[in-house]
Amino acid sequence: MRHATLMLLILTFISCAPSRSAARNATRKAERGVAPLAEDPATALAWLPAEFTWIQHQGGGHVPILDYLKSRFKNERPACFDRFAAEVDHAFGLCRFVGDRMVNAWHGISDRDSAERCAGEVWKALTGRQLKIEREGSFTRMRDTHSTLYVAWSDDGWLYHHDDPAPLESLLKRGSTPTLAASLRPLLSRVSFSDVMWNVAVGDILGPFIGVKSTALVQRFEHLPDKTPASLPVRFIFPNPGDASRAREAIVRAGDDPVFPEPLRRGLASLSPQVIGTEIEVDVRVFLTEFEVMKAAGEWLQQEMACRKGKLDACHRRATGEK
Repeated sequence: MRHATLMLLILTFISCAPSRSAARNATRKAERGVAPLAEDPATALAWLPAEFTWIQHQGGGHVPILDYLKSRFKNERPACFDRFAAEVDHAFGLCRFVGDRMVNAWHGISDRDSAERCAGEVWKALTGRQLKIEREGSFTRMRDTHSTLYVAWSDDGWLYHHDDPAPLESLLKRGSTPTLAASLRPLLSRVSFSDVMWNVAVGDILGPFIGVKSTALVQRFEHLPDKTPASLPVRFIFPNPGDASRAREAIVRAGDDPVFPEPLRRGLASLSPQVIGTEIEVDVRVFLTEFEVMKAAGEWLQQEMACRKGKLDACHRRATGEK
């Protein structure tokens, strides 16, 4: 694992592990000026800059990385690991466009000093190396000899982290006027903070794989999925029913298309697309539970996005007619 990735995972864990004393933490946060989020996601995120068009949310104590990080401690983990974990009530991933590197955003942090100390202790326990922590206003730079991570802190209990400070600056500059992208509002009306996990996104996610452009996606889990769930449904939205039908046919064909690497063909063949008006529901279980499929899909999407921006000499697919 690359060192930067491990650093991100550490910040992710100490910020979003499940709460074990919600009432006590809520009181402490209120005393320190951390107000709870509004129950309606669109209201709670009304301040989000319009450039962010993909939102992922985890709540209800569901943190997939928890068990992984616990398994990496060779000795006893630092005392702060579980204590600080109870701070956060909402964990988000934010992207500005399809293929963007995700900004992690956590709500509920009431003590910056403790958070930074805990990050250093966890990093030392996992890697054996010291984490150099440097503050500059609302930013903290965490680095060792291999990697650098930027953390931004707001006055109302938000923590943001990424390996590039630019998107964090945008998040810190938010004002009182709602800036949430209008295209996200109808998607957010379909999810709830009571759901364990959800994703909403505006943009063409399926086009790079099947040549028929989608406009948005919605994914939600009301309850924790099993470790080996029977299915993980996602809805992709299209401009009209005709495009949705064409997309279904293209998905079926893609499962046998030799232009794709074998793991990606296997994933595409498992989608089982069903047309519902202007939407398609597909089963992405294989993409989220089989690493080879997930890796192949990520690599394909990144290369297709680079191709569309003119950063590659040739595109993988010609089905869309794009040169």
